[in-house]
Amino acid sequence: MTRMAVFFVAAACTGGAPAPPTHERYVLTRELVPTTATEARAFGIDLDGDAVPDNQLGDVLSSVRALFAMNFQALADTNQATQQIELVWPGETGDAEFMLDASEPLTLPTEHPPYLSVPGILTLQSSVLGSPLALELRHARVRIRERTETGLTGSIGGGLTNEQVSSQLLPAFVALVDGVVKRDCAPAIADCNCALGSAGADWLYALDATHDCAITLDEVIASRTVEKLLAPDVRADGIDLLSFATDFVADR
Repeated sequence: MTRMAVFFVAAACTGGAPAPPTHERYVLTRELVPTTATEARAFGIDLDGDAVPDNQLGDVLSSVRALFAMNFQALADTNQATQQIELVWPGETGDAEFMLDASEPLTLPTEHPPYLSVPGILTLQSSVLGSPLALELRHARVRIRERTETGLTGSIGGGLTNEQVSSQLLPAFVALVDGVVKRDCAPAIADCNCALGSAGADWLYALDATHDCAITLDEVIASRTVEKLLAPDVRADGIDLLSFATDFVADR
């Protein structure tokens, strides 16, 4: 069972006797996957300082959903890990700090909602492709949209290196698509026997370069379309990164 802890530690206040920080505990109940390009932009967070929300992977997921009838939200809901959140909010004015598991804390100014952190590195357990993947987000930022007596909502975004894309995302994607092909197709001699108009047939048409009724990691890596869709779209700290952002819902 995966646990995610989020800690907000208040910065010191000056003068007088400041009110103590509040300790609030939540359970992260949903990772929200964008279903349209509009939602991908809404979930996105500006990672490179150009005032444009970044979420290339989210945009790709929304497009794949539309083209191949892939329900990424159902995958995320089915495989959602139990993630514990602790929020320590400043008793008065001042910055907070955000920490995800053992990540270095991110400073979170609390003057004006929605609260947006400074960049750092976070490891996010994401289930958008099925089984949770530990995605190390570079130049990561956190946005807290709403904090109430019953819950917490916000976004977590950051960048993925080319190595992470090739070693984590693509193998998980191939395993997911392979399941779709096996569901929709029953290969026989010289025929993949896919159900007419099925997602499995569409995936074979798009990615089965060897025409053997199967999709391999090598075929996906060699695909110019996949290469273009998952190419880095932001550069931060001298590293080219593929941006990804997801909304989350947490309940008390």
